[in-house]
Amino acid sequence: MLLASKSTQTGLRVLLSSPRSIISPPAWMGGIAFAAGILSPALAPVASAGFYGTPGSTYAFQQTYYYCGEGTMQMMLSANAVGAANPGFVMPTQNALYTVAQKAQFLASGFNIKGTLPSGLANATANPGALPNAAPGDNWSQYISLGTLAGADQAERNIANALAATQIPVGAVVNYGGHWDAIWGVQASAVPVLNTPYLIQGFAVADPWTGYALANPSPGQSLGLGIAYVSNVTVPYLLPNGAVALYNPFLSNVFEPIRTVGAPWGGRYVSVADPLATTPPAPDNGSNNSIPLAAQVNLSTAVAITAATAITDAANDVTNGSVNLSTEPGFNGGDKADANTADVLQVAEPGITGASVNDFLVPFEDPNGAAGSNYTGIAAINPYTGQIDTAQSIPITSGELTLAEIQALGRDLLSGNVPQDNVVVPEPTAIMLVAIGGLVLSARRRRGQALPRRSF
Repeated sequence: MLLASKSTQTGLRVLLSSPRSIISPPAWMGGIAFAAGILSPALAPVASAGFYGTPGSTYAFQQTYYYCGEGTMQMMLSANAVGAANPGFVMPTQNALYTVAQKAQFLASGFNIKGTLPSGLANATANPGALPNAAPGDNWSQYISLGTLAGADQAERNIANALAATQIPVGAVVNYGGHWDAIWGVQASAVPVLNTPYLIQGFAVADPWTGYALANPSPGQSLGLGIAYVSNVTVPYLLPNGAVALYNPFLSNVFEPIRTVGAPWGGRYVSVADPLATTPPAPDNGSNNSIPLAAQVNLSTAVAITAATAITDAANDVTNGSVNLSTEPGFNGGDKADANTADVLQVAEPGITGASVNDFLVPFEDPNGAAGSNYTGIAAINPYTGQIDTAQSIPITSGELTLAEIQALGRDLLSGNVPQDNVVVPEPTAIMLVAIGGLVLSARRRRGQALPRRSF
């Protein structure tokens, strides 16, 4: 397994007895009905700000250390829209999806990796042998955008547009091509529509790795993202030397361009959407900037909040803030922000050279759980804005973690220690896919400000 960690996970007690575990989406999915093991979040009104999600979606954890694409496919295919369009649909196994994906990606590109490329995921998602309406070659949409900040903006809009239009999760290549996650929804200022103005405040992300890691504990192993809300709001920091560094949690911690040599994915943002499309929808033209920009923070004069204030802010943001996570499994059922300031870690936001900006990681615990082993979620609070940069929980309806384990879940995301399981094997051609590693995005924002550098 090509995974490294700065933390040690020991004694995980959460065992998943089924290859698929149901979770409850957060309130920012617009309202929830939970019955008979099926999740049916009702979408927010089409013409207003809110969360635009994927009714019926259920969490699937990957069943091997390199089946991240297959777990993501199952989450894409679990949406109500897929079953409605295909009566009698039966979820394909991850083994079946992997077999189809391997054949498809080799035929499309000549690449051979012990993992899943975009071409393989796109073909297998649309043609798993169980979709009655599937037609080879035309039932998927693969979006490829330039590895610049403008390209990232377009790539995000492609994801948001597909989520709102299809109500089906989008498969996104994350961690420089090292992993697949399912994007379950988008928090936006207005309904995401092709080539129209709206802002993207954040994304809901479901990581198939976390369920696997919990079911297969190993020392030093990353727990992945879990079930996460990741902010897309960029904070511009005015550094003491006069330079400006931009920190965007979604782009700096999750969604980065693939590092490859060769076309078509090299240095680009990639996602796969809508397995039901008979004609692939057009990509967004990129004419509207959807990445929100927060007020500038002058690090020479700004005063960071304290750990105690971060705890208060986390509690307020979760229950009453613009992102309401109060019904999400890691923050519901009376779960409370840990009031002990000694339990609050500080972790540096990645890629800011010339200054240190440390997010507060505030754990949430079940007051009715066993002391010391009752942690269910964690929120990263920006030390200057007081807002949630990321919030994570474990993807199961029961089971809790120790303080060290929940801290590791949050710390790994902020520090860049997230899964890299698209494992490279020898290539049959001279073109080599390098799916493991880091590509530094040093593009310029349209306003002339530099995106912060990040490396592993």
